[in-house]
Amino acid sequence: MLSRIKFSLFLALALPATAGADLGRDPAWLRYLQVESTWMSGPRSSVRTPEFFLSSDGAVDPAAEWRASLRAFRRGERRVFAGEEQPLRCWFPARAELMERLSGEKFPAASCPAIERWRQALGGDRISVIFAGAYANNPASLFGHTLLRFGRGGEDRSDKLRTYSAGFLAATDPDDSKPVTIFKGLFGGYLGSFNVKPQYMTAALYNNSESRDLWEYPLSLTTDEVRWAKLYLWELSHGGGMVYYFADWNCSYRLLTFLDAVRPGLDLAARTDVFVLPLDTLRLMDEAALIERPGVGFEPSLRRRLDLKIAAMTPDERRGFREGRRDGETLRSLSSPLVLDALIDHWTARNYEQQTLLSPEERGLFDLTFQRRAALRVVTAESHPPRPVPDPDRGHPTSWAEASAGGVIRTFSSRLGAHDLRSPTGGYDGSAAIEYLGVDLHQDVRRGVLSSGRFLIGDVAALNDWSREFPAASWRAHGSVRFERGLRDEWRWWVDGGGGYGLSAEVSEGLLLFLLPSARVALNLGRAESWIAPALWGGARWEKGKNTFSLLTEIAREHDRDHADISLRWSRWLGRGSGLFAEAKGGAGPWKAWESDFAAGVRVYF
Repeated sequence: MLSRIKFSLFLALALPATAGADLGRDPAWLRYLQVESTWMSGPRSSVRTPEFFLSSDGAVDPAAEWRASLRAFRRGERRVFAGEEQPLRCWFPARAELMERLSGEKFPAASCPAIERWRQALGGDRISVIFAGAYANNPASLFGHTLLRFGRGGEDRSDKLRTYSAGFLAATDPDDSKPVTIFKGLFGGYLGSFNVKPQYMTAALYNNSESRDLWEYPLSLTTDEVRWAKLYLWELSHGGGMVYYFADWNCSYRLLTFLDAVRPGLDLAARTDVFVLPLDTLRLMDEAALIERPGVGFEPSLRRRLDLKIAAMTPDERRGFREGRRDGETLRSLSSPLVLDALIDHWTARNYEQQTLLSPEERGLFDLTFQRRAALRVVTAESHPPRPVPDPDRGHPTSWAEASAGGVIRTFSSRLGAHDLRSPTGGYDGSAAIEYLGVDLHQDVRRGVLSSGRFLIGDVAALNDWSREFPAASWRAHGSVRFERGLRDEWRWWVDGGGGYGLSAEVSEGLLLFLLPSARVALNLGRAESWIAPALWGGARWEKGKNTFSLLTEIAREHDRDHADISLRWSRWLGRGSGLFAEAKGGAGPWKAWESDFAAGVRVYF
């Protein structure tokens, strides 16, 4: 998976569409078939469901699929799909139109009532990309999620809820455990497909159930492109199961390959990196002038709307809110529209969280809250939380490298992705941090040699704000391979990992404190020794304007020695792509005494 080669070279070598040429190698046809290439298998379609192909070799031979489709459309063939016989054109409407456009032929027409109902149901002549922000309670959702919405443009919120959205999702097995699901998702154990749902269901899941902000990016597609996209979505959602990999051939990558088929000249998918993140796909679309920037919209999450109401309460109103969630007598005495509106938001969120299976006591309080609010007969305008600045795609890029030098240690670090606690939070969820596939190298200036370092596998943290109103635990998990040079120049290697649960709190605007009791697991590769030890990880982050202050500390008992790391860093961001920093740090490990140093350096995002 990590060595996947994008298909741009093969497309560049494809023959142009000229009279008499084999149009089965036309780039538009290859993108329609979702042809990819890897170093192991060579060019083949990512679609794995056989009903998508009319040739037995169609998945690996685009020209054979073209010829088989051409014969079938010319003859006006009928096929049975999903137990129903229909003209072939009614199952492959986008294919028929594309082949007519490329070949200049006209195939026999067909009456397709199901497709007409489909197009009318999707409605509108505009397509937007919906970006759902990070969901801290699920590691797989810390990157966010992207999907398409079909509409007219200029709709209000209620109009949008009556439209349809489509996202590429893995068809997971509900009987699989979480570790099995993660393994299959990483290594291609599932097929994925485009799933079409009413937008109100999408909003209920992301905006309400998971309390994720939704951003909407309108696309500058023409009316004809939108019309063809609907036909193409019909085909893929009715029999276009494709290979799914969580890290690269995922929801966002498939959105790009879909748009590349709609407008072949975009070539978005070929510009992706090894890993494909939703934020990166948004940036690619913006660079291709596909996003209509003035029309970007924002829909705050249910939790964000609720937090705004709570922030506007007096101390007495907050007390009434807390007690009204538990006590019916207190609830009957409430007369504040603000408190009752907040309680409705609370019970709505709780109802989603419990998948509508509230206890009888909770259901009774929920119903009573509605009754009390209706009895007030007061209409209040919904307060709209301020839109975060900047938009998610305008935050810092997801890969970075930094170098620093100080008194005794020079350091070089790099990460393939994506957002750490020392990065500026603009455009990101400040409660989620994730780093993966990185390296840290430390050079001892006095000896002129590489002294220590690590290869980072991953470090993920969800720092949920704990409050009296909504207590939520924070968690962290990490893993790496560390190495260190001994006094006799021997190298010591060990695998290091761990995780923990604890508390985080945003005590004031921009100031986050966190403390997580943890466990560290280590395997000394040289001595074949391993140990499990208690640890404590914590710190603080304060952000003000272009300045970020971070304090990170970790203490653990490893084998027979204490391990400790502490760093205090100030960063000054020069823009979304770079920043300067100064850092005071110290540490002690299983084979060294305490050392401290001061360093200054530069970080560059790319």
